[in-house]
Amino acid sequence: MTGSLLRVLALVLLAASSISSARAQTDRRVGPSAPERDGGWLAFGVGAASDDDVSVVLTGNFGRERFVQIGFHGSGSLLGRREVSAYHVGAGISDVGRWHRTAIAIGPALVTGERLVGGEWDRFFTGGIVMSAQVIGTPIKEFGLGLDLFGHVNPVENGYGLALTFAFEANK
Repeated sequence: MTGSLLRVLALVLLAASSISSARAQTDRRVGPSAPERDGGWLAFGVGAASDDDVSVVLTGNFGRERFVQIGFHGSGSLLGRREVSAYHVGAGISDVGRWHRTAIAIGPALVTGERLVGGEWDRFFTGGIVMSAQVIGTPIKEFGLGLDLFGHVNPVENGYGLALTFAFEANK
C-alpha cells in the first residue's frame, strides 16, 4: 500500500502545481462569488488508512491563502478493536480559484487509540504531528469534492490515509 500511496501523493502534487499554474493565467472575478471573498471551508471525508483500515477526516479550515485548521483524523478496522484518532490544530497555505482549492497544513495533535501489547488491547494517549494535503474541485460555489491525504507521526502508532472529501465553502 505504501507504493500506491506514494504514487497518489505524486499525482496530488502534480495536480496542485498544474492548478496553480492555470490559476495564474485566469482573470479574477469580482463580486459575491469572487475567490477573494472566501472565508474558509469545512471538509468531511471517508477513505482508506494504513494497514487496510477505514479512515474518517473532519476539518474546519478558517481563512483563505493562509488558514488555521482544527480537525480530526481517525482510522480503525471494521472487524477488530484497533482504532487510532488524532485531534489536531494547525496552520496551512491554500490556493483558491473559482473551480478548485488546494491546501497543505501541519500542526500538533493529541493522538489516542488502541494497540496490541502482550496479546491484550492497551489504550494509549500521546502527542504527535499531523500533516494534511487537500485537493478539492468546486464546481458549485458552496460545495466541493476532492481528496485529503493525511498522516500523523507520534512515538506510539504512526498512520496515514487517503479520503474522498466533501467540502462546504464559506463566503464564496
